[in-house]
Amino acid sequence: MRPTVLKIADRAMISRESDRCRRYALPYILNNSAMVLGTEFFGDTGALRYNFVGIGGEHTQLKWLTHYFNSWPVEKLMPLFDKIFLQILNPWYGQPIREDIHPFRDHDPTFTFFPHLYDTAEKMLSVTSASPRITVEETGQSIINPYWYLKNEFSRRRDESINYYSGICHGDLNMQNILLDEDMNIYLIDFSETKPRSLISDFARLEAIFMVDNAPMETEADAEEYVKFITRFYSTVQLDRPPANTYRGRHNAIMDRNLALCLKMREYALNSVKGDPNPVPYCLALLEWILPVVCYWTISPAHKRLSMIVSGLLCGHVSR
Repeated sequence: MRPTVLKIADRAMISRESDRCRRYALPYILNNSAMVLGTEFFGDTGALRYNFVGIGGEHTQLKWLTHYFNSWPVEKLMPLFDKIFLQILNPWYGQPIREDIHPFRDHDPTFTFFPHLYDTAEKMLSVTSASPRITVEETGQSIINPYWYLKNEFSRRRDESINYYSGICHGDLNMQNILLDEDMNIYLIDFSETKPRSLISDFARLEAIFMVDNAPMETEADAEEYVKFITRFYSTVQLDRPPANTYRGRHNAIMDRNLALCLKMREYALNSVKGDPNPVPYCLALLEWILPVVCYWTISPAHKRLSMIVSGLLCGHVSR
């Protein structure tokens, strides 16, 4: 009996994941030790089995990247992320293709996992998609209502294209989909959304995790300070112009880590697109994963509200 994980989901997702693992992971990510052993289906339900036997054999112990993110100092994390993105995943990001992409269509979260996003935002935050603007209480700033923008502008601009760089991207590269063994061998899983798309997509996915999901907001005072910081941080989004650290709260060590890794993602993104500083594709890729934070049941109300504010700031950049 080899160490395996059984994933159960609807038939369409299991079929898609098995197919995309075979097409986009196995031919390119040669040192990824997670293998799909097979699939089974019953009615509308499917199951897929991953094998995790790696270089260390059947007694290999695996941990999510989240474990190292939470326990290692930033000095050790930086070379680990370099290994993941510049070595393991380089066959994906190191072969960009310049072509027309449709970012409003490709990054609409209501088309993938979050079709009820508007209803959830109204329930959780009492914000509807009817009003075009909202106010950030901490700063008095009027910003675009991101749920209004998603409902109206994304649909209106769905067929707009941008000439940009594309390549194979994981599609949901969060830290639970990257596992490591004792020797720091990399194991990727969850390929249901893997396909060619805007090349900066995976980097933006992780920035959303660092800057929103893991924002240090334990108290109301923490949340107020962080909102003030984040409005300054996202006052501009230029991959070639890193923003300064203006955080003045009490969680300096956490913020040093989160900011360092966020800027590392932007560095990877800029290098992947050969120095193209156009912020619009990156902003839209961020929106795909920051807008749905309001739907995460494990996230606090303060983080859900933060996701709304950051999304509104990003919508402002895209609209300009």
